[in-house]
Amino acid sequence: MRNLCFSVLFLSAGGYQPTLVDSGSGGPDSAVSGPAAALVLDTTSAMFGDVVVGQTSTTTAFTVRNSGDAPVGPLALAIDGHVADFTIVDDACSGTALAPHQSCTLSIAFAPTHDGDRAAVVAFAATPGGSARANLGGRGLRPCELAFDTGTADFGDVLVTASSPPRTFVLSNTGQAISDALVVTLPSGAPYVLSADTCSGTRLPGGATCSVTGRFAPTAVGTATASLSIGVPPGCVTAASLGGTGAAHVTVARGGAGTGTVTSDPAGIDCGAGCAHDFTAANVTLSAAAPAGHSFVGWSGACSGTAPCALALAGAAAATATFEPDKVLSVRRAGTGTGRVVSAPARLDCGAQCTAAFGHSAVVTLAGAGLGTVTSAPSGITCGTACTASSTKPAR
Repeated sequence: MRNLCFSVLFLSAGGYQPTLVDSGSGGPDSAVSGPAAALVLDTTSAMFGDVVVGQTSTTTAFTVRNSGDAPVGPLALAIDGHVADFTIVDDACSGTALAPHQSCTLSIAFAPTHDGDRAAVVAFAATPGGSARANLGGRGLRPCELAFDTGTADFGDVLVTASSPPRTFVLSNTGQAISDALVVTLPSGAPYVLSADTCSGTRLPGGATCSVTGRFAPTAVGTATASLSIGVPPGCVTAASLGGTGAAHVTVARGGAGTGTVTSDPAGIDCGAGCAHDFTAANVTLSAAAPAGHSFVGWSGACSGTAPCALALAGAAAATATFEPDKVLSVRRAGTGTGRVVSAPARLDCGAQCTAAFGHSAVVTLAGAGLGTVTSAPSGITCGTACTASSTKPAR
């Protein structure tokens, strides 16, 4: 007598097919056939989260396994969707024919090229073996982008050793990605001082702000520029241009009993009794001039002598210009003889009596021609042929 039994064969279409097997005595041995080749993935989706555009995530590994009892054909790999945003880092599967219950591994990373949601599908296929697929997803973030509320700040003219009013610079992260710890930089030796800072060391989220406040404190006369830089080199950095001009306060006073004016080059001072000006040039020349009947006697303070005064300004300076009225020298002839008196410088040339005005500190030489005596009024000169004296009588 022959015994019949049923075995079940699993089909890739999902159905079952009964098969008769002869197991009677003297007949063939019993046999049971297992499921055919079939591809399966250990995961059907991978979400990579937020990744900054231009950067790359950590990798995710996908294990492809032949779950059947028959070998699969060579594996073919395909990615569909935002293909440029997902990178195959390691591929041990493409072209591999997996034996029953054998597996291979594929590693993928997310490297977004644009901001926003990005998605793709990775699919494996083999004949025989069928197919398996997994969904990929992630969000690209715009990189850290820093910007000041103003790119240029002019602090204007500020006196040396003084400081300007404070200026506040607001920094914004207009990107989506949080920054690394911010570094605030001013050039060494620049005449700018930060008085408040909420940016240094801050990791600034997208859309957030911080601020720094600074002053201009010049140490020299003239223009001074600098760059205020904040960020994380090399990519997430911005800068503001700073400018200001150091100035020196120059004061001029007039001394003496005379009158006169003082002018400057460059322009700024043009006055009589006294005036002042803030110069933004380091080299300034002061010149003194007296009207007729008066003399410029000399400088004191920051200047000396009687020549135009050249100032090399490193800070405030003060000078006094002294003016005096000219002196009048009178000469009269005494005695019964005749003669003529002349002066050097040439202002007197007379016989019986004459007068002439000379500069306040002028030295006058008188010479008599012929017989006679020369005297001066007020007294001080009495001589026969030649004499010299400084004039002492104020001009009238």
